[in-house]
Amino acid sequence: MQRLLADDESRRVAVAVRRDVQQWPARVLPRVTGDLDPATDWSVALGGISAVVHCAARVHVMADMAADPLEEFRRVNVQGTLNLARQAAWKALLLKRGFMQRIARGEHVTAED
Repeated sequence: MQRLLADDESRRVAVAVRRDVQQWPARVLPRVTGDLDPATDWSVALGGISAVVHCAARVHVMADMAADPLEEFRRVNVQGTLNLARQAAWKALLLKRGFMQRIARGEHVTAED
């Protein structure tokens, strides 16, 4: 995150968090999404962003209370990640479609759009 912020002074970084319990640097925008799982609604976290860097996972659970720990790892790490990827791809498709419609209508568009 520090590298992303250092590269461009105007850049802001949105971070998806389960709960907002810490102080963040000035240009870091926490977006509370809850747990990473197949049902997580990523719409708030994906709002107004141009890229997704996914680093979350269920790892190093020492006293695992899940009935089937392997299935729980797969539910979170595989199905939860697929859910995020699908929602991010759908958002990108909708943005691209809107951009193309603006061009088709003859509207002036710029690289910032």
